[in-house]
Amino acid sequence: MDKVEGPIIRIGITMRVDVCLEGKEKRDSIDQRLLLWVRSLGGMPFLVPNNIRSVSEANEWLKHLNIHALLLSGGNDLGEAPDRDSTELRLLEAARELEIAVLGICRGMQLMASFFGVGVKELRNHVGTRHQIYGDLETKVNSFHRFCIEACPPGFSVLASDEKGAIEAIRHNTLPWEAWMWHPEREPLFRQLELDRFCALISHSPHL
Repeated sequence: MDKVEGPIIRIGITMRVDVCLEGKEKRDSIDQRLLLWVRSLGGMPFLVPNNIRSVSEANEWLKHLNIHALLLSGGNDLGEAPDRDSTELRLLEAARELEIAVLGICRGMQLMASFFGVGVKELRNHVGTRHQIYGDLETKVNSFHRFCIEACPPGFSVLASDEKGAIEAIRHNTLPWEAWMWHPEREPLFRQLELDRFCALISHSPHL
């Protein structure tokens, strides 16, 4: 499996918010398979707490840890975890200022679209399924989402849609930003397709 060449790639990963102990405790959490996915391409994961209070703080966090790429993970519908929403939006603003590579996965794609003013709409029969996608990317993907983005955000191109036209993958036209509605970490074996695309994004980072 190919890896990013050169120095260790430092990847900031956002976390979902889980409410535990009968609502008495909120926890930031991450699927260990996503960490393994990042490690499989030679990356070193750095977990982002959901308490970044400003864009300047996000900027300092990314610069202090010398983050080469940001990964917006899945989990939580938009609006379900306000602290996470605000943290990720601030991180995206800082990543845009610093021209850091960004990959959005599932909710991460919805958040990226929201950052550019595009909302989401409800889908049916997309949880726990596999389906074909069409476009520049043509493959079968897993699906665990109940919402899709309403339109392609300004400045982006659609990479793939499903058979009914729901957008499944987008890429920014100038920034090294890309997003997918499926979960590469939930494949039984990590697929070279997704690993190669993330490596290509990272290779365009001006901070390597």
